[in-house]
Order: sequence, then structure tokens, then C-alpha cells
Amino acid sequence: MKRPKLGQKVRAHDRLVRRCWSKPHHTLKNRSYLVKGWRQYGDSILKAKPVEGIYIGYRTYSTGTVHWDSDYGNEYTPEEWYEVWLIVPNVRSRPVPVFPKDVVGP
Repeated sequence: MKRPKLGQKVRAHDRLVRRCWSKPHHTLKNRSYLVKGWRQYGDSILKAKPVEGIYIGYRTYSTGTVHWDSDYGNEYTPEEWYEVWLIVPNVRSRPVPVFPKDVVGP
């Protein structure tokens, strides 16, 4: 689906939420590193949370790893980028990020 016009009413099957999860490190034994990224709300035990509202634009979000450095503290290194669309359900709420593949027309 192409990007809708600004202000067009759209619906999405699921929304995105920021999550952190750990993965085992491939070079260090018994160590893991933190991955910080965006996942769909319905990926976990929770049910998908559909959203209906007005399209207000798009952003580029990233998923990456967080490593601890003794000199600088936590360092975030992005590894994957993707486009998300922003939908506002009503005037008083924050924009909700969604994947373009989840959006259906009016």
C-alpha cells in the first residue's frame, strides 16, 4: 500500500511498542547482550491491539544492541532500520507507530 494522504482516516491491525530483550553473545561464553527495538503489540502473550485514526506521517525506527562501555556507559548500536507510519486515534493522544503492512484503507 502506498502512503496515505496526510489527514486520511486509516485502520491498522496492530501497533508497535518499544521492547528490550536479551540474546546470547556469539563470541563470549555465558554472556548475553541487550537488544532494544520495536515489536508488534501482539507478538507476546498479549492480543493484537488494533488502532483506527488519522495518518499524520512516517518515521524511520531502528532495532539494535546495547553494550556497556566503562568509559561511556551504555552504547546503542543500530543494526536494522524500517519505516513506520504514525496514526493518531484522537486529538488528545500520542501518535501510535504501526508497520505499513498492517494498515488497511478507510
